Amino acid sequence: MSSSAATAGVAVGVIDSLTNAAIGISYAHHEAHEGESFVTTVIDMSMNDGDTIVLVFKTAAGTNRVHMLLEFSTLVGGELVLWEGATWTAQSGAEMPIINRKREGSMTSSTLLADQAQAGFVAADVVHINPTGLNIGAATSIQDSVAWGIKNQSAAATSRDTDEIVLNPDTQYAAVFTAFGGSNKAHVVMDWYEHTDSNCWPPYLSTSRARPMCR
Repeated sequence: MSSSAATAGVAVGVIDSLTNAAIGISYAHHEAHEGESFVTTVIDMSMNDGDTIVLVFKTAAGTNRVHMLLEFSTLVGGELVLWEGATWTAQSGAEMPIINRKREGSMTSSTLLADQAQAGFVAADVVHINPTGLNIGAATSIQDSVAWGIKNQSAAATSRDTDEIVLNPDTQYAAVFTAFGGSNKAHVVMDWYEHTDSNCWPPYLSTSRARPMCR
């Protein structure tokens, strides 16, 4: 059994009644419960040496922040790079759906943008895969994961503390997996939650600080 602890009438945590240990979940787990956590995956069952899987999208402008994790598994080996500032041919590539992890009720849409069959980027709960004209010449590699050429390898994000990337708003990104060796297969996962930056303190903290109290 457990009970809530409170400060000035505000619940701030849950305590295990046997050990008095705090019970909690990570913020990323909380965002899944809130309907603000998303995933999209791509599988290619037949890849030759140097073949690629490319996922492209743009982040929205404003105060919303995308907290991204990337991972992949591969039969033979490969490398996954996240490029910031990539460009590609507009309205090219196939659509891959974005899945909200909370499957009940009215589901929140992701703020990630795609350039579909119209001018400009819109939020449509999809990313594009394998567009034409990918250009990373002026882009910055901000994350690089490698699984070497031994069968059944994976390169997974092991901790949000060390592997999460908070993406820049109003910026184009490309996640590019490149296969090492022939007769290869790959599974690429793009996993993220979205959070709006807050410039206030919660009510149970002191209001004497520089930021105002959240309402």
